[in-house]
Amino acid sequence: MALFSQDNNMPTSVLGLAQGLAGNVQRYAGEPLLSSLGMESEIKQITNVIDEVDPSNKQSIMEGFRKVMDINPAYGAEYKKQMLDFADQFGETDNLDSRAAGFAASYQLPDPSKTVEYFDAKKKMLDDMRKAGYSDTPTFRSLNSEINSLSSQIMSTKKEYRISQKEKIKLKYQPVVSKTDASKSVYNFINSPDYNAKDMTTDEKKAFADGVGTAWENYDITLSTAETIPPKDAKHLYSKVMKIPEVYLPGTATGGTAFEGVFGGNETMFNEDNFTKYMDLATGQNNQGIDMSIGTKVKTTSGKTTILNDDLKTMLKYDLIVPNVTVITNPDGTRGTLSVDNIKFLKQEFKDSL
Repeated sequence: MALFSQDNNMPTSVLGLAQGLAGNVQRYAGEPLLSSLGMESEIKQITNVIDEVDPSNKQSIMEGFRKVMDINPAYGAEYKKQMLDFADQFGETDNLDSRAAGFAASYQLPDPSKTVEYFDAKKKMLDDMRKAGYSDTPTFRSLNSEINSLSSQIMSTKKEYRISQKEKIKLKYQPVVSKTDASKSVYNFINSPDYNAKDMTTDEKKAFADGVGTAWENYDITLSTAETIPPKDAKHLYSKVMKIPEVYLPGTATGGTAFEGVFGGNETMFNEDNFTKYMDLATGQNNQGIDMSIGTKVKTTSGKTTILNDDLKTMLKYDLIVPNVTVITNPDGTRGTLSVDNIKFLKQEFKDSL
């Protein structure tokens, strides 16, 4: 196929070169259909590329080569065979490595400081050079060495990032309640005016505080393991839950005492099961949620009659609902959490019932 003039072997026309390239390569089977649907044909795309090539400029030739390779590597091979061989006659591409260097120079690369993007662009360049037949050149080998170095750097960075993220998660969910601190908090609580365990001696109060402090510590560890709410975000709930009569009830008699549940007893009481129940409701642990389909009919401050769930009543009264954490189960079975504004609204509506 005559692609070159008799004078200087210059391509007779842009279309001639494009058609010549296509004539030596099997056309993509779906091209007619794609063209009929408005997608530009590969022949047209290649024609546009070649139209911009300056045959007397190596850089222009190489850039055209890269663009044709992007359209279809098979066309690229024919481009290389015809255009680059033609350029050789005029001393523009004196050897294979010179061509490889020109090919690489035709790429626009991201800022090297953007390591991953730079690596991806370099890797694509390497793949394109391999397809173009430049794998046995110093330029290719140098680029390959650079990519291997970048790959090691990226892997190291990713490893450091993963370690950093693990450390952040570990720090976020680390336990914050020790038995010693919890016992002190409980001891101060059961000596406060409103929750004073009057039936206990000082030593008994210390023993009681140690037992309840252990329950606090164990629950804090549970939150740390579950990784659903940071333990530090639940720390303020322990003393609030203790105010619920179902959880803690101070004795009023004097003299000896025993404890309920794991502590045994009948006067000053701590019920660990109820403690866990309300902590689970507050923090959304163990798939717990406040069931809004059951409760007692009450009238709200706005004059509406609705059902107030007993657990919701307790959670509102003792300020145990954690925004965007405590789970509410609606009558239709859907589940969700409450925002700060939602909680304020409910407290206002039900304030006469709390």
